[in-house]
Amino acid sequence: MPTATAQIPSDILQLGAAAVDFYVDCLDRGQSESMAEILTMQQAPGLRTEASEIAARNQSRGGNTLADQFSGAENLLEYRVAQAKRQGYTPNATDYYDSSVARFPGDKRAWLSGKQSAGDVRRDIASHGGGMMKGGDVTLSPNTDVAPTPPKKLNERIVSRIEQKMVADDPSLKEMDRMELRESIKDKHGSNDKEAVS
Repeated sequence: MPTATAQIPSDILQLGAAAVDFYVDCLDRGQSESMAEILTMQQAPGLRTEASEIAARNQSRGGNTLADQFSGAENLLEYRVAQAKRQGYTPNATDYYDSSVARFPGDKRAWLSGKQSAGDVRRDIASHGGGMMKGGDVTLSPNTDVAPTPPKKLNERIVSRIEQKMVADDPSLKEMDRMELRESIKDKHGSNDKEAVS
């Protein structure tokens, strides 16, 4: 008889008393519940292959073509294709648009080949220096190897504009050294980083 802690899966119960006894015996011999179920059912868990991933992706988007993915939203399909073409990419009929890969709406990087595996998609995204956060088959962490954008110096035109406005608001600033005033403007409104590039 099964131990009090074991819950017999319904698929094993349907196989009858001999299957239940075998399942409990496996548990008593130290097998995990998962392994006991595999041995009792004489069936390995489902495998994930490239072909099964592609088939599942095609099923989740409604079929194998863009027309299937955008069924009922043909205007959106035309809009997305036009966006891709403006960026130099013409989608094929078997491509699909994955907005979770896009850096912005209509990003040409979000067009993936209908034949790409999850591994291909990961490599493709990584080669663009990006990352994507998405639950499911394809998850990459954001790319942390990208150097931050160096700070920029405040444009001289902007410094001149601010200087003119400050002098107009406070005429006593005309007496101040012009270079000193401009440096104080840059310190207040520009990058605090002395290594800033122009």
